[in-house]
Amino acid sequence: MRASASAGDGSLSVAMARVNDLLHEDIPDGRFVTAAVGVLDPSRSQMQLISAGQAPLLFYQASTDTVHNWDADDLPLGIMGGLTFEDVRTIDFATGDALVLTTDGFFEWSNRDNEQFGTRRMVDFVKENHDLSAHEFIARLYETVLEHASGTEQADDLTAVVIKKL
Repeated sequence: MRASASAGDGSLSVAMARVNDLLHEDIPDGRFVTAAVGVLDPSRSQMQLISAGQAPLLFYQASTDTVHNWDADDLPLGIMGGLTFEDVRTIDFATGDALVLTTDGFFEWSNRDNEQFGTRRMVDFVKENHDLSAHEFIARLYETVLEHASGTEQADDLTAVVIKKL
């Protein structure tokens, strides 16, 4: 990603298209990569973000006490060549706002009744815990999902990123 970003015109959409084409050439049919890639401009409290098959993207907006549950912007990387990734999402952060990105291991983890944690619980969790530090938020999310799983085995990876404007 870094090499692709520096090889083009510097735009996120061009870098994503280049990474996609490179992956399309290199990975076997039926394989793909999901990714949420963003460029954060702290001086403007703004982020340019593209999601290639990575969802949900959860954004807590403090001014309205609302959690936006955004879908992916495009197909996962590597599925097909020639994608353009023109739908760059611009996120303006205000004080108290938080962007939460997780892998599906969190919301797809099922309990003994085969009930997934689900995106609804994720949205509720974000709304109820947005005021925690990023570190505390991720630790509590993990504990909450473990509690829901009630001893079932973890079937997928767990990765979480929380970006907040303090």
